Amino acid sequence: MRYDAFYQEIQKMLEEIYLKAGSMQLEQKAFFREADHKIEENRTFIEEQTADWRAEDWKNLFFYYVENGNPEVDDFVGRKLNETCGPEFLRGCIRSHIGLLENDIYSSGSAEALRGSDLLFAAVKLLNRMGEGGANQEVMEAFSACSSINEHILYELAEYLCRECGEQVCTLIADDSLEDDKLIALVSAFASQGRRDDAMFRAMKQRFKRLPDESEVKALFAAVFGDYGEPNAILPIRKYMKNLIELYHEKKDREIFSKIMMASSVVEGLGGSAQDLLP
Repeated sequence: MRYDAFYQEIQKMLEEIYLKAGSMQLEQKAFFREADHKIEENRTFIEEQTADWRAEDWKNLFFYYVENGNPEVDDFVGRKLNETCGPEFLRGCIRSHIGLLENDIYSSGSAEALRGSDLLFAAVKLLNRMGEGGANQEVMEAFSACSSINEHILYELAEYLCRECGEQVCTLIADDSLEDDKLIALVSAFASQGRRDDAMFRAMKQRFKRLPDESEVKALFAAVFGDYGEPNAILPIRKYMKNLIELYHEKKDREIFSKIMMASSVVEGLGGSAQDLLP
């Protein structure tokens, strides 16, 4: 079966799952889980239809996903790409298009730039979906080059880095010159990865202490500490609360008050108490 006809068969197979995701009934991890289960149920059909496929067929299928506006390339496609082409194919999709990330891709009006950025995005997304590494240098370069305006790509790159490049992420977090948007992307990816990384947490805690108290980034850090569940964050968050309360007495700003209440909830959620600090 040709790759284009095969793609249509896969889309029919997953149609109900796509509809559930489109109506916000499935978050991303659940979507991947259900899609992979449906693919597994139809494994015999897939193997029969692709029995004579070679590397070029799998590459063409990957390109066809992207050209049809679908960056959610299925896990089995990525594994077949690795099996037939090796990891260089997805690395190349990233490496070849890093330069595009420096500017706002969607305002460029260039069809070539849009396609290139879509290929890069789909390649990184597929590596994240498979839980695969092998493109650390390319992803680090892409993250460094990526303008914050290309937010969806920035967050996908941050997810890969937090999963595969812990030491480099610690260095990035410690760098006071890192732009806020990139710092937020890394912190958000750390919070969503669902696994412990104490070295990364320590780097975040040190950066937290140096952030301005009124900054939105510092409030995000505090919320992430609560999600992470580390009692060692109680003392720095209490200090943050104390500073916010002083600011609130000075400015009477509702946003500052909201941050105070959020920080209080985090402290109590971690097993501490903040009642003695509250205004």
